Amino acid sequence: MQGTISMKVFKQGESLSYSKSNDFINLSSVHQLMMIRLVTFDVTNTLLRPLSSVGEQYAAAIGEFLKVDCDEKNITKSFSDSYKTLGYAHPNFGRNCGISPKQWWASVFLDTLMHAGITSVDAFVSKDKCQKHLQLWKIVEGDSKLQKAFESVYGGFKWSVIDGALPLLRFLKHDCSDVLMGIISNNDDRVEGALNDTGLLKYIDFVITSHNCGFEKPDHRIFVHALKQSRKIAKPRLTSITLPEMLHIGDNFEKDYLGAKNAGCKALLLDTDDFYKQSGKLDPSHCIKNLLAGKDLLKTLVRLRSVAA
Repeated sequence: MQGTISMKVFKQGESLSYSKSNDFINLSSVHQLMMIRLVTFDVTNTLLRPLSSVGEQYAAAIGEFLKVDCDEKNITKSFSDSYKTLGYAHPNFGRNCGISPKQWWASVFLDTLMHAGITSVDAFVSKDKCQKHLQLWKIVEGDSKLQKAFESVYGGFKWSVIDGALPLLRFLKHDCSDVLMGIISNNDDRVEGALNDTGLLKYIDFVITSHNCGFEKPDHRIFVHALKQSRKIAKPRLTSITLPEMLHIGDNFEKDYLGAKNAGCKALLLDTDDFYKQSGKLDPSHCIKNLLAGKDLLKTLVRLRSVAA
């Protein structure tokens, strides 16, 4: 069912209420909404999600190249544990540890297999070789079967576009010529390839990854870095964007919402199950249930600007 918007001329600071498909967005200041000139997005679980689970994609590679059947749920849990362990010990994909992101991911891959109890790994790994997590990539590179299994998931990981992402990006690209779009992702360079493969990259003006810029969300410096990058885009009236004119949209409360707010930006939290909307931790009007609600919000922005013009 299509919602309706009741338009009138608002005074600065006057409250706006908007409803569509039972999603409600209330902004305390129309003026703040009309200020937005840069919209940035998180990627994982905001614009894209794995086409199938990490466990499924890892299990397929393990089965094909190591000839081992394994439980997908066990692999998913082991991956989560390994990702957190190496991320904590060697943050930002090993950026400051003298290894490449690919080597970091190879270490995560083998550590995942070890924690999942994949028996064939015992043939490649001895306890003395596993004293340091970051040495695991050498074992992967030194064995053709492990290398092929790893390359299968590293270079061939499959992503799908989250509902509402394409309509939202299309709208911003075609109907908001005075708004730039960027990516702020705690990721490495592969994220740009994933966006390209799924057809989203052509709508994006720039991509900032934590590995390239050196800071991970929620560090305020990655948002400042994105702002500086936006000023390099050759578009009229967009060379002096400020942090209050920047809106970040993501699904992680600490990294995306609080990170952006603490940096001085506007923020919307993609809150699909309404957990944070009901938690009292933030203004409920800063939550959107899906990206179509975000699109509707930005459509309101365009209409308000046309009224004020």
